[in-house]
Amino acid sequence: MQASFSIVDFLPINYYNNCNCFTHPIEGLISFREYPMKFTVIIPTLNAESQLHTTLESLSCQTYDDFECLIMDGGSTDATVGIVKKYQSHIPALRYFSEKDAGIYDAMNKGVTLSQGEYIFFLGAGDSLHNNLVLETVSKHLMAQDVDILYGNILLLPDQLLKHPEKLTNSYFRSGKMICHQSIFARKSTLTDYPFSLSYTYASDKDWLIHCLKSHKSFAYIPETIANYDTKGISSNIKNRKALWMESGKILRNHYGFLMLPVTFLKYYLVIKWS
Repeated sequence: MQASFSIVDFLPINYYNNCNCFTHPIEGLISFREYPMKFTVIIPTLNAESQLHTTLESLSCQTYDDFECLIMDGGSTDATVGIVKKYQSHIPALRYFSEKDAGIYDAMNKGVTLSQGEYIFFLGAGDSLHNNLVLETVSKHLMAQDVDILYGNILLLPDQLLKHPEKLTNSYFRSGKMICHQSIFARKSTLTDYPFSLSYTYASDKDWLIHCLKSHKSFAYIPETIANYDTKGISSNIKNRKALWMESGKILRNHYGFLMLPVTFLKYYLVIKWS
């Protein structure tokens, strides 16, 4: 059974007054199930007309349909909204919200607040699910094991497979390593209890993930390729990579202390800092 609610009824009134939203351009209604969906896919965007098609196409082809997709737009001035409209008939629970935000992690936090899913999954514009069975496969794994965070592997486009470790440890993170958020399905409560910090521009997901590990959240690895990662994203240029490493160093110091970091990481960190 489905229920339809007006946008005003569904969204917080202060959010509705300050953003542009739609699900069905003609009716102006939001439709969703009365029971929670299994997954919410959140896509933060800003002028992403050239990348968004790839992402939405991969969602429209999924064999598993118990999910919603939230486009959290930062006020695009290009044809992003037109791309979203083209996929409304292919992704039934597709919703679009547009307002100025304080960056990617602010948009992701807002998406979590608006989400109906039990598990949250983030994709960047240009990223895509690896194949049409990903959500179905992940749902089966979650039926077999009740965990807070389930993660798999990533394909770094065009053809580099990044295999994540079967067990995450503090020593793994202290070495400077990370797992891509595009490989993670997180129980919603892990993101509402500890939202992404807006103190970071590039690595707030690392801060969140280390917090989850130190807070004894349950993790499970599956040997599946979850997503295709667009390596031309925000962290791809040299300036942003340097900023990413500086943020990572700050996060690791905050969680573990400077003296607990491996010498190899400290040497590279200092080279980056003074380069």
